[in-house]
Amino acid sequence: MTFKAFYEKDLIPILQRLEKRRKWLVFLFVLAVVFFGLGVWLIAKAHLPLFAMLGWLPVLLYGAFLAYRMKNFKAEFKPAIIQPTLGFMKTQVSYTYNNRINKEVFLESRLFVTEGNYYEGEDYLEGKIGATKFEICELDVREPSRVRTKQVSIFRGVFLVAHLNRQTPCRLLVLPREKRPYLSRAIKAFIRQGGREIETTNTSKFVLFSDSRDVFEHKTMTKFYELVEAYSCQRGKLVYASAIGAQIYLAIDEPKDILEPAILQNNLGFEGISAYHTDLSQILELVRLTNQVFTGK
Repeated sequence: MTFKAFYEKDLIPILQRLEKRRKWLVFLFVLAVVFFGLGVWLIAKAHLPLFAMLGWLPVLLYGAFLAYRMKNFKAEFKPAIIQPTLGFMKTQVSYTYNNRINKEVFLESRLFVTEGNYYEGEDYLEGKIGATKFEICELDVREPSRVRTKQVSIFRGVFLVAHLNRQTPCRLLVLPREKRPYLSRAIKAFIRQGGREIETTNTSKFVLFSDSRDVFEHKTMTKFYELVEAYSCQRGKLVYASAIGAQIYLAIDEPKDILEPAILQNNLGFEGISAYHTDLSQILELVRLTNQVFTGK
C-alpha cells in the first residue's frame, strides 16, 4: 500500500474527527475576540477604576481556558497521526508526545556547551534497528544572553542518539563550518579533552575534530563523516554529529515544529502529512545507515 492510499483509508477519518474539534476552537477564538472587544467598550464607558480592574478578570480567565484547549488539541493531534504512521512504516518504534531525551545525554554529545536554562522537548521516539538502540526527539535549547536581557537559541531541531554495542575507533566531532564562531565553547572543551582539529578542504561544509590524527584511516569513521555530509547536502539542513565512546549523536537544525497543527486553517491536506512522513522516513533511514556503518549490518 502506498502512503497516499494509507492516508486516504486510515488518516482521513482521524483528521476529519480532529477537524471538528479545530472548528470548535475557532468558534471559541472568535468568541474570545468578541468578549475582548465588549470588555474594552464596557470598561471605557464605565470610567470606574475598580470596575475596570474586575472587568478584565473574566476576559483573562477565558483566555487561559482557550489557551488550555488549544494546547490539548495539539497534544492530541500529533499522537493521533504519528502512531498510525509508524504502524504503516512497520518500524519497531515507540512514541511519546510529552517526553524528551535527557539533558545530560544532550550535553554528553559534546556538540554544545551550555547552561541550558531553557531545555524543552517533545515527540520522543525510541526504538531499535539491528543491534543499535536509538532515541529521537525535538528539542528547543536556550540560555540567557550575556549582552542582552533575553534568551538566545543554542539549538532547535531534531536530536538523535544511537547506542552502539561496541566502542567507536576514536572520538569525532563534526560541526557546520558556518556555525563555528558560535560553537567556540564546544570546540575548546573538546580540545581540552585531547581533541585536535583535522584538516579538511576549504570547500567542506564542516570542520572536524578528533582525538586521533589518523581518524580517516578508520573506514567506519570515514563512512560516518560521508554519511553526515550526504544527509546535510540532500536535505539542505545544518547537521552536527559526534561519535563518543559507544554513542553516536546527531543534531539536525529545524526551526519549525514538525507536524504542528494549524488552528485557523484545516489540517486535512495531504502535503503536510506527507512531508512529515518523508522527514520521519529519512531520519529513520539515517539511523539505519549509521547502524550499517558501525556494525556492517
